[in-house]
Amino acid sequence: MMASVSILQILKILEEHSDSNNPLSKNQFCDLFSDKYGEQIDDKQFYRGIRELQKYDYDIVKTRGRYSNYYLGSVDF
Repeated sequence: MMASVSILQILKILEEHSDSNNPLSKNQFCDLFSDKYGEQIDDKQFYRGIRELQKYDYDIVKTRGRYSNYYLGSVDF
């Protein structure tokens, strides 16, 4: 069953499980989401959530390379 995904759920996982030394691949992220919330997140939901967070000025960093990884960069309050 596909989850109704909140960008706050996506943000929480990035806050708790990623940083510049430990970025997450999409697949790692999806596994963590499933473990934490007991539901699946598909590619479209993942990418839409990342774009929404960036739209609200969250510093979501995408690494470059053969496979992209993501992490939450600086957090300004």
